[in-house]
Amino acid sequence: LRYAFAELPDGRIDLKYPGEVEATVYETGGGFDPWREIASLRVPGLLLHAGRGNFPLPFIEKFCAESDTLECRSLDAGHLLPMVAPDLLADALLAWLGPGSPGSA
Repeated sequence: LRYAFAELPDGRIDLKYPGEVEATVYETGGGFDPWREIASLRVPGLLLHAGRGNFPLPFIEKFCAESDTLECRSLDAGHLLPMVAPDLLADALLAWLGPGSPGSA
């Protein structure tokens, strides 16, 4: 949680990124439907599932089954993967990209 939240001087907790960003995500979220076009994906893709998140794994696996190029992996993390488990997320992405990918040893 250290990547997503900050403790304020008065002891309250707040998001580290501006509230305007959060508002934009929710305001535009209803107009973006990534699931509708998933079967048309023609390039390799990785769909990461937050194992302790809001969506059940079978929901995610359904979309991977509809695409010839999409791979699913479940990570042991909460819904906001980049904020609550950035190292786990980075490791999963680099492993999927393989040797020679940016950031790989």
